[in-house]
Amino acid sequence: MSNSLVLAHIKQVMNSFLKDHPQLSVNALSKRSEVSEATMRRILNDQVKTEPCGDTILEILAAITKERRISELVKMFPGPISEKLSQTFGIQAQNSQYQHIPELERELNDEITYLIYKLAANTSGTSRLKVSEMLGIIGLDRLDKLISKDLIIEENGTLHARYKSFTLSNQVFARNFKTCAQFINTKKNRDISRNLFYNLSESINEDSYREVLKIQRQAMKKISQLINDPKNVGEIPFFQLIAVDHFDHISSSKDQTFH
Repeated sequence: MSNSLVLAHIKQVMNSFLKDHPQLSVNALSKRSEVSEATMRRILNDQVKTEPCGDTILEILAAITKERRISELVKMFPGPISEKLSQTFGIQAQNSQYQHIPELERELNDEITYLIYKLAANTSGTSRLKVSEMLGIIGLDRLDKLISKDLIIEENGTLHARYKSFTLSNQVFARNFKTCAQFINTKKNRDISRNLFYNLSESINEDSYREVLKIQRQAMKKISQLINDPKNVGEIPFFQLIAVDHFDHISSSKDQTFH
């Protein structure tokens, strides 16, 4: 799938929408989608050198259609856009439960708030006691703010997220990947049958690299099916972190921030 096909498809969708809604300007669509007006105009004027990322395409389509489920957007736009969304969001593009919620992108803007929401998004929810144990007074303060914004609902002592299945941008994912990693139990006296963590690296060829990606995708699909099966709901607040990448895309150490 070439970049030009994706660009042509999203441009066609945008032009068609603006034609059908003459009262809406590019600026209005920009505000609705939270994609910059400059980016939209570059797409419409064929001034984009590289295709928009999957997140940008998702935000534009969600604003145009008011459809938040990625799986439905994949069905609505067969062709290059469908392929791009499927490649970008993988399992989330196949599961009708996952939604794109712009409000969460804005509100889950720090590590503590994100963790609280993730706990509350579990089917069994969470509790004030758990939030206090993990995150202290600051955590309880952030929790109350989420409740005041109706993003978390408290019912009979249990906290539930308003949106249980959602997807966030790559930037938010990368930031909060590190947040969750802080809670990996690395104590020497831990029960080694209760968790698993590895850090693997090596210089490998292209075929091997693609095989690693294939294996991880297959594993993720199986795990997703397991944890989303209603009969497997329980009280263990499970989390898993998966990332496969390489260092060749890093052009300059000046562009990197180390923590």
